[in-house]
Amino acid sequence: MVSNTVTAYPHPFPASIPFDSTTFISPRSNPRAYEAALSSCHLGVVVDPASSCLDVNVSTSTSTSTSTPPLTHGEILTALQSLSPFYQTDLTQPFGLFTKVSKTYVRRCLLGDPGTTYKYLGLRMFSSDWTSAAGGVIARLNGLMEVRAAGHLRSYANWGGGGPGGGGGGGTG
Repeated sequence: MVSNTVTAYPHPFPASIPFDSTTFISPRSNPRAYEAALSSCHLGVVVDPASSCLDVNVSTSTSTSTSTPPLTHGEILTALQSLSPFYQTDLTQPFGLFTKVSKTYVRRCLLGDPGTTYKYLGLRMFSSDWTSAAGGVIARLNGLMEVRAAGHLRSYANWGGGGPGGGGGGGTG
């Protein structure tokens, strides 16, 4: 019987690099630790600049591509803030079917094509239509992320070991 299980684990973060484990590692807060993470335990991670989200040239449907006006930071911010009413508190049955339903501390929002569902711990959540939510901005951003992810995957498939985007790990490809 052939197993498709991956048994390789990521490389550990280098113990010789000091960092504060109570904060996020960023290129500004600790450049040495950030580069160490990208070249070891997070090898292959690609970080896009925030401005790449503003250059939207995709449609709200993944089957067609069309040129649309670029989004502004304000439009994206307004769209994300307008999603607040869509968030729901998760309900779970942690002890199995036919047991008490409990609220979690987590609130989630599922946006997607009409009819899309998400099942978690035995309970199903239905999506809100993202082509109408937030004026379609979220759907446009999703389309952009699909295009960018496909480009990164093509780069990764052609990656010869030096790291996406060139040289030794990470990059902003």
